[in-house]
Amino acid sequence: MIKYLKHTEINYAAWDACVKQSPNALLYAYSWFLDMAADQWDALVYGNYDAVMPLPWRKKWGIQYLYQPEMMQQGGVFSRVSLSPDLVQNFINAIPEVFKLVEINLNFGNNFKLPGLTEKKNLLLSLAHSSEILRKNYSENTRRNIKKAEKENFTVSHSFDLKNIMQLFSENKGAEIRISELWKKRVIAITSALHHKGIGHTISLYSNNNQCIAGAFYVVFEDRIYFLFSGSGQQAKSSGAMHLLIHTLIEKHASKMYFFDFEGSNNEGLARFYKGFGSTEQNYPELKINRLPYIFRWLKK
Repeated sequence: MIKYLKHTEINYAAWDACVKQSPNALLYAYSWFLDMAADQWDALVYGNYDAVMPLPWRKKWGIQYLYQPEMMQQGGVFSRVSLSPDLVQNFINAIPEVFKLVEINLNFGNNFKLPGLTEKKNLLLSLAHSSEILRKNYSENTRRNIKKAEKENFTVSHSFDLKNIMQLFSENKGAEIRISELWKKRVIAITSALHHKGIGHTISLYSNNNQCIAGAFYVVFEDRIYFLFSGSGQQAKSSGAMHLLIHTLIEKHASKMYFFDFEGSNNEGLARFYKGFGSTEQNYPELKINRLPYIFRWLKK
C-alpha cells in the first residue's frame, strides 16, 4: 500500500535507508538534499519504506503544484524492492488530487513507457578505466580542443571559487536565458551547503593575467561525480578551456569506481559536447499531469 505523508510525518532515517539501498540511488533523493533544494516536500511511501517518492511542492494563487527544484535533475521512485512499470504507475496514481499541476522529473530507474512520461537525455561516463583508455574514447574534436587549451598554459585551481564561477555564468549563459536573482540565491545556497557538507567542490581555470575564464561546481557522492553547475566566457569557448576542465576532472578520478554524471542534456549541441568524452545515455522521464481548473489550464498553455 502506498501512503501519502506530510513532511512532518516522514521518518528521515527510514527514508534515507531506503534510498541508500536502492539500485537507482541518487544524491537528490536523500532527505537532507531535499531539505536544501525544495521549498516544501511531502512524500509517497510504499510498505515499510520499501519504496519512496519525494513530492516537492509550491503554492501559487491558492493552488498547490509539484515542481522540479533547482539543482535537482531527477526525483521519482526509489526502491529497494524490484522496480517495475506497475510499481511506478501505482506511485503516479497515488499522487494526491490536491496537487493540481505536476511537472516533475522521475529517475533513470523509472524510465518505462507509461502514459504522461516523456524521455529526457542524460549522459554518463564510467571512470573505472585508466586515463589513457578514457582519453582514447574521446572524439577527435575533443582531443584537439584539449591540446589547444593545454597550449594556453592555464592555471588549474581547486580552491572553492563559487563566486567567480557564478559571475561567469551570470554574464554569459545566465544573461542569455535571463536567470533571476532568486534563482541565483537558491543555487548559491545549495552549492554552499554541499561544500560545507564536504562533498561539493569547484575547479577553475585561470589565464596568465589571473582571470578566471571557466569553472565548475561538482559533487562527489557515493558512486557518482555530479557535474552540477558551470560557467565560462568567450575566451573559454575560443580556447577549448571547458574541454580541458572536464578532462582534468576525468583524469583526477580515473581508475576509480565512479560514474561521471554530465547532468544532461536535451540541448543538441551540449549533448554532442558531452558525448565527445565517450559518455553514453542513461535517460530519465519527465511526468506531466494537468488537473487545473479550465481557466488556469488555458493560461498554462
